[in-house]
Amino acid sequence: RWYNDRKAAYILEEIALTGNYSWKYISSSRFMEIDSSLEPLRQNFIKHLHSNNLSEDTVKNYDLAFKCVICFSGISSLERLSAFSAEDIQSITHTLAERYDRSCLRSMYGRIQKVLQFLYDNGITSHNWAGSLVSPAVLQRHVAGYFSDEAEASLYACLDAVSLRDRAICLLAADLGLRDYDICHLRFEQIDWQGNKLCIVQHKNDVPLVLPLIAEVGNALMDYILNERPRPEPKNPYVFLTSVAPYRRLEHAYRPCRNLIEISGAEPVQGKHKGSHLYRDNLVHRMLKNKVTHQVITDSLGHRSKESDKSYITMEPEMLRQCALGLDLIGPHCWKEGGLLG
Repeated sequence: RWYNDRKAAYILEEIALTGNYSWKYISSSRFMEIDSSLEPLRQNFIKHLHSNNLSEDTVKNYDLAFKCVICFSGISSLERLSAFSAEDIQSITHTLAERYDRSCLRSMYGRIQKVLQFLYDNGITSHNWAGSLVSPAVLQRHVAGYFSDEAEASLYACLDAVSLRDRAICLLAADLGLRDYDICHLRFEQIDWQGNKLCIVQHKNDVPLVLPLIAEVGNALMDYILNERPRPEPKNPYVFLTSVAPYRRLEHAYRPCRNLIEISGAEPVQGKHKGSHLYRDNLVHRMLKNKVTHQVITDSLGHRSKESDKSYITMEPEMLRQCALGLDLIGPHCWKEGGLLG
């Protein structure tokens, strides 16, 4: 609702100022304008990022961090930027703390450090302020969640209650274990209809992955493509598009996957995540329950090594019980001269 309201406000503003409106993607950084005198510096920063072979998504994230540094410190000229001070750092951190939670702050601080390092390396600031930002400590306690048999049955029973697009997305995550990014970036050329398989290169590790296009998933994809998918001009190579104009590639699969969980009322047995990765974890749990070998699971998930499967150990309670130490050595202790006698 908030994103729709923001888009409506932006449309009305542009119509009031120009008398017309052209459809375009509206990002958060669009509302963070910097002074025109600082635009060449921003372009040099973006060119520097591209020279390091960073992806477009990563460049956008660093560009947002650059705008945060400029806007949150109130800087409006190169002269003012050259006098960057500790008070500016304090202003930036206070504003970030109001807008982001602790886990997001950790990522944003790292990007801002890179921006400050760039400013110092290029002689814009006389002091290297990158070291003055200390990322907040975040306790990483990821436990892979999964659905019980009843919750999983309820999840599949509610597939008809969502749109054709969301149904196809959820089945790709639940039955094939595709990640969010790989689902949203799925292209028509990666679907082998004749060979009944998907051939992709995973974004996370650049590892090629070939998965069987099982009947239920293939039928859901075809149903969406023929009966619900918009047909924009020029043609878009990506399978999943937004449902409203301007039709563009879907950015995230989190919302469709979470909506299905909320509609079905299914709750994960453990863990707190309720997005597309929960479907992937549940697929692993299903394979472990059916005694599928670990190597097959590793290959199906597209992992480089078995070390990446460690987070799924919590799904095997019987195996964990075999690793537990007994209590035989625990008993009354008596002390004697020189040490402890058990």
